[in-house]
Amino acid sequence: MKLACFWAEGDLSERYRRTLAYYAIFERMCGRYALAGDWADFVSTFQLTALRSEAGAVIGADGMQLSPRYNIAPSAAGGFEVPVITARGLQAARFWYIPSWWKKELNRLPTAFNAKSEELSEKPFFRGAEKVLVPLSGWREFPGRAGEKKSFAFERGAASAGNGRFFAVGAIGCSFLDPVTNEPGYSVSLLTTSASVWMQPYHHRMPLLVPTADYAAWQDPKIHLQELLPAATQETHHAHEVGQVGQLSAYECSTIGNSTREQGPECVWPIDKALAEARLQPRLHPTKKSMKSTSQSAASNASAESMKQQSLFGDS
Repeated sequence: MKLACFWAEGDLSERYRRTLAYYAIFERMCGRYALAGDWADFVSTFQLTALRSEAGAVIGADGMQLSPRYNIAPSAAGGFEVPVITARGLQAARFWYIPSWWKKELNRLPTAFNAKSEELSEKPFFRGAEKVLVPLSGWREFPGRAGEKKSFAFERGAASAGNGRFFAVGAIGCSFLDPVTNEPGYSVSLLTTSASVWMQPYHHRMPLLVPTADYAAWQDPKIHLQELLPAATQETHHAHEVGQVGQLSAYECSTIGNSTREQGPECVWPIDKALAEARLQPRLHPTKKSMKSTSQSAASNASAESMKQQSLFGDS
């Protein structure tokens, strides 16, 4: 990164110091999650009424269809929206915060799919954001050194490979106009907090888990976010404890989902099942040779649509 090079030279101008401080507010943490399970439970959990069911799917008030997703990844681009719950109900949002005042190309945005809950009031970038809920059934982290990273899934309740208990993470959202198309949209950034002792072996931060009893309050525009953060922070830091409703659990899972192109339930299979399936279906864990062959074939036959599906801003 060029900014890091300026710092190393030791003669940073004040302008570059401010620039570095600006980008330091963003972090890459909770960037992959799943949303799958019994949609009747989803509607009941979040007390959503402005929904309808068609052919086994749930449709939001703005027409967004809910279907099982096991490898949701950040993107500021259109076409990869995620469901969020606002004061207006369920709606689609880009999983990358875009301020209402942003006028540059979206690929010039800083990394802003996560935001530190304890520093929000100090950051002008997030000024004017509203509190929202992001529903999920689990998220993943990737501890380890480069080349040796493993994938771990986190769920509330018994491990269920992404199809378990729905819960919500606190987030901030904002309406915006696409600087290229001038079309209106909505964007979101997941809130994080410091990791509990239990979580620290996996990551130094963790998503802000909202107590079930506070779901309605997070959708009430009259209640200020700062009033709700203490309860959510406490919920997050104690969610792993035995006896907690929806006790937080973790398991090592398949690395198939490290690629944003993979979207199926195998992305969150427990590692034992993934290895067993790989022995039966080698394609799930291709060799370097087969990966090279597949890559060459794909490069020669890639369509515009497939390129669009790979246009995520990057892995976390």
